[in-house]
Amino acid sequence: MAFPKISNLGCYVFCRVPKELRFPYLASLQYVGPLHDDFVFRCTAIILSSKQLLTTSICVGSKERENPNSVVLGVSDMRGHIDEKLTFQLKTNAMQINNDVVLFDLHTDINFKDQSMKNVSMATLCYENELTEQSRLYAVGFAQNEATNCGLFKLRLERLSDCRVPELSRPVTGINTNATHICVRAMPETSPRLDGCKNCLTATSSVLHVERSDGSLCVAGIATPTTDECTVNSESTLYTIFVKIGFKNACGQFVLPDGPTYRNNND
Repeated sequence: MAFPKISNLGCYVFCRVPKELRFPYLASLQYVGPLHDDFVFRCTAIILSSKQLLTTSICVGSKERENPNSVVLGVSDMRGHIDEKLTFQLKTNAMQINNDVVLFDLHTDINFKDQSMKNVSMATLCYENELTEQSRLYAVGFAQNEATNCGLFKLRLERLSDCRVPELSRPVTGINTNATHICVRAMPETSPRLDGCKNCLTATSSVLHVERSDGSLCVAGIATPTTDECTVNSESTLYTIFVKIGFKNACGQFVLPDGPTYRNNND
């Protein structure tokens, strides 16, 4: 895949991308392309630590081309030149949970102090008490065209009190809208996209954010992989919750790096 060369990557990432769409803890997964001599970008991943990322099972599969081999960090729009220093190889021993979320380990740890990583950071995860019925919610992820990821989008979400689990076209287990998952609906977009890309909530594994009282955002979850289809204006969308304090399951507590816990429904 040929990309236009841009001399100043730092300016490309931050000067051309609106401030409200700069999320240095979100990354794009890279896959072998259809010709096996190129590559494409799909899905959104969350940087949990210097060595671990989280995404969903929609981003992995049984065939080589269905599994990412690397990830690109610190880039908000995948349609430009990608600096090799921002590409990290993924280990193949990904951990899947309930065919829902997936944890990837990196072959090489991220050195956040390195100058080339100035636009990269770990995600700030929400505390459990920050996700309430009154919380102001947003979905952030990479928009998608027919072939690959575009730029990041940010959509306001409305939490649904009467949650109807959408029909599952994928075998996700452990869904519980009273504990492990929440149901939301995207609010109408005020500025429709004009670049041919779609703001898919589920198919791109968009990330659930809570707006704090100071206006900053924390990460509270990721789109539950209920379907492979690009649903833009669905009546309801599920998000899988992981926060700083969680629940114990039959195998004990599944703790993510630096304290956050994935809410598992096998209590």
